[in-house]
Amino acid sequence: MGKFQDKVQRFFYGRNGVDKLNRFIFLLYFISFIVYLFVKHYTVLIVSSILLIIYFYRMLSKKLYKRQKENEIYLKITSSIKRPFLRFFHRIRDRKTHVYKKCPNCKKILKLRKVKGSHTVKCPVCSNHFNIKI
Repeated sequence: MGKFQDKVQRFFYGRNGVDKLNRFIFLLYFISFIVYLFVKHYTVLIVSSILLIIYFYRMLSKKLYKRQKENEIYLKITSSIKRPFLRFFHRIRDRKTHVYKKCPNCKKILKLRKVKGSHTVKCPVCSNHFNIKI
């Protein structure tokens, strides 16, 4: 088993391998293949096959720079989609210990400890001092 593993490692040296974009492409392939099992339409099979070809092309590609750029663009797009949901869930998670207030000057949202009373807060972005009441 050691010889075979060494050969596989040598083969994959300098290749892109599996990244997050490849995982997403494979997920799309898997979903389209499952849809094909129920629908039995050739266009779904063609789309599924194209996705599988793209998956293997990206995984075995030696053009690392291009594949990394593609993955970086994918990560930027997905993070911009995920960010509002993550903020919302963080607000729910921290609702007992923290309060979120907006700076009146730069509109940056600040996460502050939930301590009752009046406080003076300094915005880390614009250095504006303002009073808040919790």
